[in-house]
Amino acid sequence: MARKNRSLIDGYMTLAEGAQFAGVSVDTLRRWVVSRRVPGIEFGPTGRLFVRQVDLERLVRPVGVVPADGSPVVAERPDGRPALMA
Repeated sequence: MARKNRSLIDGYMTLAEGAQFAGVSVDTLRRWVVSRRVPGIEFGPTGRLFVRQVDLERLVRPVGVVPADGSPVVAERPDGRPALMA
């Protein structure tokens, strides 16, 4: 997408950008949008899908961050399943 058009959708990411941000495949992110797990908008005559970064941030949880109170953290993948920790 041309940089000049980016201002039309500030705060939104393409599915490829969003998938990379969330650590999942484009197909997975597309399924999340279709199932309404993640809100998305269609833009332009081709109906290209976009997602907001803030919506993805709600799904992505940091791994290896210990809360100040020392309580244990269970790492999760964006799809909610436990992540394997080394």
